Amino acid sequence: MSLNELYKEATEKIKDKEYKKAQDLLEEALNISKDKKRNSNLMKIYAELGKCHYFQSNLEKAMENYKRSLRIAEEIENSDYQIKNKYNIALVHQRKSQFKSATSILNEALDLAQKLEDFEKYNTIKTTLDDMVLRDSKILYDSEIAGNDALERENFQDAIQNYQEAVRAAKEIGEYEALHRILIKIAKIYLNKLNQKKLALEYLEEDLSTQLEYGNTPKNIANTEKIIAQLKLQIGQSKDAIKYIEDALEIYNQIKDYSNQLNSYNILTSIHYSLGNKELALEYLSNAEFLIPYVDNLQIKIQIFILRGQILTDLEKFEEAEKNFKDALSISDELMDLSILGKINISMGKLYRIWKRFRLAHDHYSKAINIFNKLESYFDLAISYYGAALVFKEQKEFEKSIEFFNRTLDLGKELNDLNLLQEVYMKLINIYEHKSNIEKQLDLLEKLAEIQNTLGLFEDSNKTYRKIDILRKRK
Repeated sequence: MSLNELYKEATEKIKDKEYKKAQDLLEEALNISKDKKRNSNLMKIYAELGKCHYFQSNLEKAMENYKRSLRIAEEIENSDYQIKNKYNIALVHQRKSQFKSATSILNEALDLAQKLEDFEKYNTIKTTLDDMVLRDSKILYDSEIAGNDALERENFQDAIQNYQEAVRAAKEIGEYEALHRILIKIAKIYLNKLNQKKLALEYLEEDLSTQLEYGNTPKNIANTEKIIAQLKLQIGQSKDAIKYIEDALEIYNQIKDYSNQLNSYNILTSIHYSLGNKELALEYLSNAEFLIPYVDNLQIKIQIFILRGQILTDLEKFEEAEKNFKDALSISDELMDLSILGKINISMGKLYRIWKRFRLAHDHYSKAINIFNKLESYFDLAISYYGAALVFKEQKEFEKSIEFFNRTLDLGKELNDLNLLQEVYMKLINIYEHKSNIEKQLDLLEKLAEIQNTLGLFEDSNKTYRKIDILRKRK
């Protein structure tokens, strides 16, 4: 059979939906056409081969052949086949649920049809494009409403699932405002409802990328960077946090947002304090203090006194630290915020523990425990129990210390705070070493090794396993 006969018979087979037979005929025609290097024929054969594969659900092969046909159409400037192939490539993307790619290439085909004044093709493409966008717009709207409803009923997993579907639809149709809004909703659920800071962080980082891509206001971008920095600090990623808060601070400096500048300096102080850079932390704190006259925010002022007191405590400048905490207390009376009052008491408990003024340490930890019990703020409550346990341990009141460490463990497990659990296990192991209780040491060491492995601290876990081996030999 000649090339034309093969091509004609193949198109008849396609009309009859005999796609495999059509494919065989087209492949035979393809070999003849390649030998003769007749590009217009190759272009048509590849397009029809794409159609055969498409209707046999071989989408990769369909895409491959449509793209080959498109390349030839562009080389020989055949606009009709350029439009056809772009349209067909978009349909493949649609079948693969790649709606953003589908709408993008349909828009290219639409522009070309309009340029050529081919209104029949233009109308066909426009209808397909509108259907895609409308469908995803409806999914976006319905999914966000369903997510809101689930959130109101406190069915957080259903809310997340619906919001994730809304995120997918928003991405496909380029609804960046909606995407930003919904990513924040998911992050808030993970942060405020499920206490899963790492997952909240993932969505906030995705949101930041979205804002940078579509060009949100500098202040909104800086606000997101500031929250990311705070979360990274809280989960022990202090070095990573620096880049985000420095970027945020640069924006706040440019727009002269004094309140957020001061807040950013406080965060930088906390970051460098956590990294052991106490002198640098004090420098950032001085920068924050310089801005106090421009900011009417008692909460931020209290934070400065607390941070300075914490740093001075670690530097063993106890009288100065005490003065800063007392200044914070005096302002907190005006603010009437129990959570801040509790945090000041935790810091003062630590100060008096290190200062060996144990009665005062217990007084402040007791106040913190009462406050955070009332507020049901379980992380802060765990820290309060932990602090009280350390005081009892230093007083060699080991049974009381064990009691409060165990309370910390219970909350740490509920919160899934692995770093806190690791600290408590190490302190308990130390107590049971003092009590020469090998069985309890082994039990706690095994739990500690498991936590260290989960945290990726493999060198530490290897040391723990070696201790386990040594203890077992001593039994």
